[in-house]
Amino acid sequence: MTVAGLCKRVSSRGFTLLEQGFALDARPHAVSDVRGRVKAVSWVHDSSTSLMIPSLPKVDDYLGLVRSQNYSFLMQDGAAVQILYQYDGAQITRHRLLYWPCPFDAVEVFDYEIPVIDVFETLFLENVRTEAILRGLLRFDFAPDDAGELHPPSHLTLAAPDCRVPVHAPLSFDTFMRFLLENFYPQAWMDKKVKAHLAFAQETNCLRVEDNQRVHLAWQYG
Repeated sequence: MTVAGLCKRVSSRGFTLLEQGFALDARPHAVSDVRGRVKAVSWVHDSSTSLMIPSLPKVDDYLGLVRSQNYSFLMQDGAAVQILYQYDGAQITRHRLLYWPCPFDAVEVFDYEIPVIDVFETLFLENVRTEAILRGLLRFDFAPDDAGELHPPSHLTLAAPDCRVPVHAPLSFDTFMRFLLENFYPQAWMDKKVKAHLAFAQETNCLRVEDNQRVHLAWQYG
């Protein structure tokens, strides 16, 4: 898939989730130059806004992300999704695919016709000790240039900064969306319009010998 094709695909999937009522917001995505032939695909954002999230994020980090719309999609339950890929030609060289559950049990309040950040700041912050639900974020990283001992080229970070579960390949966007929807949003996964244009091809295995001997994530498409 070309970089431009991926960019269009990510934006389209987000707007379909929004249209079908499974997301509160979806951001357009754009292609940017990194160096030489290397290009990146990410959501449109203010260039002064950091795309990184602290290893041990606080409630204020989540609220800042929502306030600045620093995400690809904001799901119906307030969870944030970030999609960032880097390509050299047609080959994925890096990615960061993040799922950050909402720290508030806030599903019911989204019937209000006011911005979601106002819902959080007016209804929850005063009672944050009783209303906040601390659920760990999931982040799939592919960074072969940074690989080292206990740092697989492709890995899933969860619960703690040093917890890097080996993943057998970089995830295509469609594979990541399948993982996300099947495991957290089964109603969206069963929606024909959401599911219609997802296509799956086996990614290239990047597990090293030492990673293959650890508990790791793998999948197979027929």
